[in-house]
Amino acid sequence: MTISKYPGGILSFGTPLVGPSYNSMFGKYWFVDNTNAGAIHNGKAPETAFLTITAGVAKAADGDTVYVKGTGTDYDESVIVSRDNISLIAVSPHVKNCGWTADTDTTCLQVTGAGCVVDGFYFRPDGATSGIAIDIGTNTTTAQGNNTTIQNNLFKSTGTTCAYAIKANGCPEYVKLYNNHFTWVGYVVYADATPLKPATAWEIIGNYISDKCTYGIYLPARRCLIARNYINAASAPVLSLLGYGSSGTFNSVASNQFGGNYSNTGGYIIGTSDEWTGNFAFDYGETKVVDPSGATSMVPA
Repeated sequence: MTISKYPGGILSFGTPLVGPSYNSMFGKYWFVDNTNAGAIHNGKAPETAFLTITAGVAKAADGDTVYVKGTGTDYDESVIVSRDNISLIAVSPHVKNCGWTADTDTTCLQVTGAGCVVDGFYFRPDGATSGIAIDIGTNTTTAQGNNTTIQNNLFKSTGTTCAYAIKANGCPEYVKLYNNHFTWVGYVVYADATPLKPATAWEIIGNYISDKCTYGIYLPARRCLIARNYINAASAPVLSLLGYGSSGTFNSVASNQFGGNYSNTGGYIIGTSDEWTGNFAFDYGETKVVDPSGATSMVPA
């Protein structure tokens, strides 16, 4: 192995690995680097990395990990992950260094396998009609995309605000959204088709939804946890746990900071038997539900 191209050797990909073929006891490692000038691109080592995420995902089997090197040059492609337990991990000094875009009104990443992880990318989708960063479990008649984890990513459209950061028409179960930053997108999370059942046991924790997002979360949610988020989308719905219907039930909404009008008309729509506790809002006009300190005392009315 030569290390001149990667001064830190394999550690320049940011993970301890074992050689010579970079297999772990749980699955294989594959490498992607869109500036790799090598003559061989088999994805088996940093020096022979694939040039596209598509190539890495095509080679990956269930349980494999695809490391994508942030190079400052966007990965411009639409990728479908249909295998289970695939991890897509961006490795870069800053999330903006690993950009991922696609053609106007197309999808950057579609996940139909179960147990997949998407970590550390700068999603830059384009297209207000149907542009999507991540589409989870698009099929509404067959369970897809369960247990997907989306964490540590930045979602910010290119020149035209995309329609959806995360679309989940199939409403998969046990999805985790951790520590993502959303800005300049249409809907942050959206589901507008009747699924097999409501989105069950999602965890939406520690995310930042800026006022540059047109809308927030629109999802028929059941027994989901929404906690420690900053949610301040520009227009209603800001946080609707009924989504398109009336199937949202028994959600826990706690320790969030809300912007805008903390009310049903302001875009905060509760599910049946929801518990909204310990939240904070700068909506002092809603004196019945927000005290002078900003603490919310009731569900949005």
